[in-house]
Amino acid sequence: MTIAPASLQEILTEADTLLLGLLDNALVGVYVIQDDRFVFVNAAMAAFCGYTAQPICAAGLGPMDLTDPAHRHQVREEIDKRVSGAARASFYGFRGVRQDGSTFDAEAFGVVTRFRGQPAIIGIVEDISKRRLAERELADKLQFIAQLVETIPSPLFYKDEHGRYLGCNKAFETFIGTPRDAVIGKSVF
Repeated sequence: MTIAPASLQEILTEADTLLLGLLDNALVGVYVIQDDRFVFVNAAMAAFCGYTAQPICAAGLGPMDLTDPAHRHQVREEIDKRVSGAARASFYGFRGVRQDGSTFDAEAFGVVTRFRGQPAIIGIVEDISKRRLAERELADKLQFIAQLVETIPSPLFYKDEHGRYLGCNKAFETFIGTPRDAVIGKSVF
């Protein structure tokens, strides 16, 4: 059975149902900011921050309240760019703050819109802490391997599929009498 693509009119007719499905997303936080305060956050965003959705909005919390002080300037700039009309949308990473004071890595995407007749920003936020931890662990392992290769007393080099040198250790530099900067990207020819 082939399903025909939906028309814009069909999407608009079903907009309420589709929007509710997006807002109930359990993996990605959804928010609406107006006058520097959250007027809506879904359950996923509230959970990232250690709250339930209603207390965030009822307490009048805004983006700066849920942003690590070291990242507030960046988040402020991103919000101001959209509200002022300098940018319609923005995508950026920052460090969020939970209700208990702990922090988490996040990425946000937001677009300027109008809500209740006033400028607002609607967007999504994702907790990327696990991804950042995996990236840091991988970088640490690569650094360890690089240090290990460098300290091996035997000359060691590695090449790409075309036979060009991609790297070598200090022992290889000494062995051929040429600095690695002169070797990288070259072949034996």
